[in-house]
Amino acid sequence: EAWCAWCGVLAGDVWGLGVCMFVLLLGCPIYASPHDPAFHLLLQPHGIDHVAARYAQMQARPPPSEEAMGLLRALLQPRPADRPAIEQVRRHPWLRRAEKRSSRAAAEGGGESSSPVMG
Repeated sequence: EAWCAWCGVLAGDVWGLGVCMFVLLLGCPIYASPHDPAFHLLLQPHGIDHVAARYAQMQARPPPSEEAMGLLRALLQPRPADRPAIEQVRRHPWLRRAEKRSSRAAAEGGGESSSPVMG
């Protein structure tokens, strides 16, 4: 595993965050094992786009927003050294927009905010 000394997070943890994000966005695991064809597709250029589109279609869900996909692409880079540091993840526009919506909803009395996935 590649250790990110200046941020204190293993690059494998960032990959794991991407796997969890995929499950939250699409409602199913990204792959069952390293022998799963979806896992090998992830290692190809634009592989996450193909896997996400296939799963969205199978689940009859709209695909994640382009901002969400951008974050997934970054988190699921095959080479650990190519993955963002956790501070870069925290500053990603998709997460910042979701944080703003959450803060706005809390300020307005806790009403539900619109999903950052779709917008």
